[in-house]
Amino acid sequence: APLPGIAVRITDTDDDTRRLPLTERGMIWLKGANIFTGYIGRPELNAEIIRDGWYKTGDIGRLDLNGFITLGGRLARFSKIGGEMVSLNAVDEMVHNAYANSGAEYSYGVVSVPHESKGEQIVLVTNNKDVTQDGLHSFIRSNGMSELYLPRIILYHDSLPVFATGKADNVTLKKQVLEELGLNMPQAA
Repeated sequence: APLPGIAVRITDTDDDTRRLPLTERGMIWLKGANIFTGYIGRPELNAEIIRDGWYKTGDIGRLDLNGFITLGGRLARFSKIGGEMVSLNAVDEMVHNAYANSGAEYSYGVVSVPHESKGEQIVLVTNNKDVTQDGLHSFIRSNGMSELYLPRIILYHDSLPVFATGKADNVTLKKQVLEELGLNMPQAA
């Protein structure tokens, strides 16, 4: 639950001027005396994340009827495909589950890239040469999952970028994928 003195607002993920009921899933905004007030010397970035004292967290979530916040991921880890929001973390988990019994330690990375007609498309990067679209498609069908979770492109890399902590470096991975596919990097917000 938010600390006392912290106000919460939820907005549509596509139109952050459109407020939603607090119990609906959307972009979380916070306001209060101890909330981040912006970056020093970055007025263009601050204009994107600070509005009338409200801080746009970048987190997707909602409040339940007891006042607890349930997070659904970071906006940066969602892809908009044909008007639907798809969690890249859920796609990553699906791929791990599909190949959990492969008997080896493989790396998987999931990013989204621009697509002309659908908005975005999901790209899977892995060092597991056994991963195929047909295999993933079968797994999705047999588990009653949406076809939106099927990566449209699979790239095979010997290794995936990680931070010193071992956590996946999705920003670097996305840059590598965009470069490999010959796509332009979208302008940073």
